Amino acid sequence: MFASSISLAGHHPNIKVEIPSRQKQYSTTITEKIKAVVINAFLSIVQFFQTLFNCVTSTKEELREDLTPARMGTYKLTYQLPMLETEDDQDPFIILTIDSGGVLGKIPIAMLRKIEEEIGGRIIEAVDIIAGASTGGIIAALLSLPSVNHPETPRYSAEDVDNLYDTFAQKIFSHSTYYKVTSLWGATSPKYPPPYEVMKDVVGDAQLQDALAKRLIVTSVDLLSGNLVLFENHPDNTTDFLEEKGIHTYSISEGAKFSDAIEATSAAPTYFPSKKFEKYNLIDGFMADKNSAQLVTLLATEKIARNRPILVISLGTGETVQGPIAEKNSLEWGWSQWVQPLIEYLINTRAKEVDLQMELMAKNNPLLNYVRIQSKLENALEAQMDNATPENMQRLGDLGTYTINHFLDNGGREMIIDPLRRKLLNKEF
Repeated sequence: MFASSISLAGHHPNIKVEIPSRQKQYSTTITEKIKAVVINAFLSIVQFFQTLFNCVTSTKEELREDLTPARMGTYKLTYQLPMLETEDDQDPFIILTIDSGGVLGKIPIAMLRKIEEEIGGRIIEAVDIIAGASTGGIIAALLSLPSVNHPETPRYSAEDVDNLYDTFAQKIFSHSTYYKVTSLWGATSPKYPPPYEVMKDVVGDAQLQDALAKRLIVTSVDLLSGNLVLFENHPDNTTDFLEEKGIHTYSISEGAKFSDAIEATSAAPTYFPSKKFEKYNLIDGFMADKNSAQLVTLLATEKIARNRPILVISLGTGETVQGPIAEKNSLEWGWSQWVQPLIEYLINTRAKEVDLQMELMAKNNPLLNYVRIQSKLENALEAQMDNATPENMQRLGDLGTYTINHFLDNGGREMIIDPLRRKLLNKEF
């Protein structure tokens, strides 16, 4: 999945290499440090005035208008109906994947609230695999977390997770004036301080191996090797299988806590610091895949659930109509303006690529049923991964609710609710 190369220059008789003295090296190092400080300070000042300008030119009425208009959510389906009517009446192997996107996780959480209401139970007990990256990984982990006093039952329902997001999102995506100044408004340090304490209050010291999901997969990326890292409660030689497919991965289970998985999968570059765990230096799972559906489906179709009907339910975190860069005058941008928008643009592009590949897999496999439920975001304000204002959080939740209701009222109950309800009724303990 990740490739790296190193170019080595050979010896040449006509090339002379000058080895600088220690004094010259020291002088060069000092000069480079001074240059870096000056550049960072300049960028911070530019960023400060850009922010100030945006605040002055954007009125509260414009913000309110952006957030309140009612509009239709959209969804996309790719499926073969005969899959759910097998000769031996075998229930499908159900996979649930949740996209990344920071506070945009409010959208799939709202969808999951409605789904749990429809099936009359916890979603975690009705699926065979739950997987996610970044905010999707956080949601998957929280839904799989065992209760403290009753470890055989889930600690949080989708409604509980929804309420938690409203609380900890505003704590995580905020910083003191002191932090802003000392980090030069995010120029010399991540935009936000690490969310360790906030998440520790939510999950405690629970061990990942105790997750109640039949199979939990939370993705991250190791900066040292560039390889995908999977936090799992039941690894089952996953990495060996993926290595055979040319996907270089590491699997972490034993000794890992829920907090480790959550901190690693949410360590978004420029937003939060990387997560050090054992020999790994981990960053956000969305750097590999915003949508984990393809990776998990590959595992299911060729290893875990071969020759079984498979239902993949993929919940998105919103898709911008024009893209995150289209509304701004990028023609005059330099590298400092491109950094964060480019990250979001590449992530969204990769998500669409995975969606297309999943469509092709479903069309070529009569046992694979792929359901993609995605909302549309109308403006860049909503699409910001760290816009944790109460107004925006409410708007995102409303959008997710509208999208799932529209989907269910147009044939979605037959597609996902009926199989989930049957699975819940036939669950084995």
